[in-house]
Amino acid sequence: MMKKSTIATVLVGAQAVLILVAGLALVATGRRHHRFVRRFLHETLVRHPRLWGLILLIVVAALIILAAGISSRRSWAPAATYITEGTLAVASLLRFHPLRSLLGTAIAVAVILLVAGGTGASQPSASAPGPTPG
Repeated sequence: MMKKSTIATVLVGAQAVLILVAGLALVATGRRHHRFVRRFLHETLVRHPRLWGLILLIVVAALIILAAGISSRRSWAPAATYITEGTLAVASLLRFHPLRSLLGTAIAVAVILLVAGGTGASQPSASAPGPTPG
């Protein structure tokens, strides 16, 4: 069975890939494709789609760093995960689209639960060799 930290790392990586695709699409399309930009962003953010695409690319870089921290079990990773995933969950619900919003929220909640469940001290397994009474 896979470890919780491994599953959380894979989910954060998948989240980074999805946001990367959206960020690259915004950077590439710019103002040429108003229909895509208006579907993806709020009306007030439509004015600068390339800027928001660059911001999404920065979020992807932060998610990659977060995934590395989760996989190597850094001490800062749980707090950073709660903040980052909570922010992404709220952001995915701001402009509600059924599939995108529910998928983003489900991934964020799953990562938070996996990291929260894996932050405790690891218990030694019954088959692990221990000190012999002597």
